[in-house]
Amino acid sequence: MPNRSESYRGFIQRYPRADFTSQVHESGRTSEIAIGKLHDIVEAMFVGIYNQDGSVVAEQHFDEQTLRENLGVIRVLPEAALKIGRQNAERFAGPIKTGF
Repeated sequence: MPNRSESYRGFIQRYPRADFTSQVHESGRTSEIAIGKLHDIVEAMFVGIYNQDGSVVAEQHFDEQTLRENLGVIRVLPEAALKIGRQNAERFAGPIKTGF
């Protein structure tokens, strides 16, 4: 079980029904992406990367404005936020492992 930071706990407190996606990377690290929505519109995203022992490699919180600016859109769809989350996770943890 990964260790959790205040950033993670704050995100979960604000978005208790966040949609989670977990990946295992070729490096052995795991990543979790959580999408916080209000009325099906993305308000925030959390990306956490963890070593095999559960220690934190990196945790990032993206607000709606940052996501909109990165995507060049007015409204952020969950699929677009997930794509950005995966790209950030791969930056810290390497390619996502396939076929497991």
